[in-house]
Amino acid sequence: MLRRGFLITITAVLIAAPAVSQQGPVRRKPRTRSHRTRPRPPAPKPIAPPKPLVPAEPSAEIQARPELLRRPLPKERRLSRGRWNPLVADALERILEYAGENDPAYTPANPPVAVFTLDDGLVNGDLGQALFNRLTRRAEFKFIPAFWALIPQQYGRARIEAGYRGFQGTPPASWPNDPYYRMYRKGMLRAYRSICETAGRPACGRWIASLLIGFEERELRRYAQETLIEELDRPVGFDDIGDTPEDPKPEPERRGIRMIPEMLELLQALRGQGIDVWVLSDTNDWAAKVFAGAYGVHPSRVVGMRVKVSDEMITGESLIPTPLGSGAAEAVTMFIGRSPVLTVSSEENEELLAWGRGVRVVLTRSPPDRKTESRWRGRGWLLQPAFSAVRAPQRLPGSAQPESGETP
Repeated sequence: MLRRGFLITITAVLIAAPAVSQQGPVRRKPRTRSHRTRPRPPAPKPIAPPKPLVPAEPSAEIQARPELLRRPLPKERRLSRGRWNPLVADALERILEYAGENDPAYTPANPPVAVFTLDDGLVNGDLGQALFNRLTRRAEFKFIPAFWALIPQQYGRARIEAGYRGFQGTPPASWPNDPYYRMYRKGMLRAYRSICETAGRPACGRWIASLLIGFEERELRRYAQETLIEELDRPVGFDDIGDTPEDPKPEPERRGIRMIPEMLELLQALRGQGIDVWVLSDTNDWAAKVFAGAYGVHPSRVVGMRVKVSDEMITGESLIPTPLGSGAAEAVTMFIGRSPVLTVSSEENEELLAWGRGVRVVLTRSPPDRKTESRWRGRGWLLQPAFSAVRAPQRLPGSAQPESGETP
């Protein structure tokens, strides 16, 4: 009985086996991902030791600046902010702190030097030009033959002389309406402008100085002081001078001169610190000394356009060196003999600014083009927009108020 049951079981298993094999393997349902099956983030890399900090290389502009400008800024300021460019103001404070009597190497016998240019530098205006305009307007040149020879023929000498001969001897009150006077005055202004444009400012200054031929030194000093007093009181601007009131091409005549308060304060501070202040000018030497004296600069520290003097009479022969342009460095070498710790000049005087290794401040009347600005900054120069003129009239220290009204 047991044997029969066993055989039945074996037979049943053999019959069911092919059916199971045809169904294939049992497939499992895919498992959804859970937080347990997400890929693990990569192991963080070992942190490398920090590299030592290397200071950034200073720009060529910074490297070109004098060592004095790299010193700490003093805590107390000696100058009012005024209209100074902040970089220039900080540079001036460092000069006052480190370059004067506070310097351990300072000696009164060999003090540091600061050099300024006068015309359109320390002041708004040009005293030489103002002197020329007044002499022309009042017809007070010494009209000797040597004077006329100084006016180039190609710049209208014949016309100017003919105009002068036409109104000579007439009352000054009638000159403004006299066509001969207008012709003379416009001709002189045109000759001045033409020479300045073609020959440059230094040559122009020499020419104006030579026109003082026949003046005595004492007479010229008095005339220069009168001119300065008058110009400080005149409104700043330009007058158009033509052959007629309707002249379509008049010549501009500049009028008015103003002292710059920021410059006056700076020069006082420099001298107070024992710094030797010098002034260069393309105005004649006598007039330049008068004007620089208003800033407290001693006449021995002023170098203007010099003309030969014979028997106390001024001749038309100019002397070298010219204190501006290509002769500026020569003038500094000859008269000062020391490299300035500070040079302040207008943009026309690159030769002067390029001399020495002190702080150089360029007075710019308009923003320079990128190439020029890059070249100046590459030399380490500091840029200062030129100061606009004070509108209110000024008085020359120690002088009387000028009389009201103007003569022609």
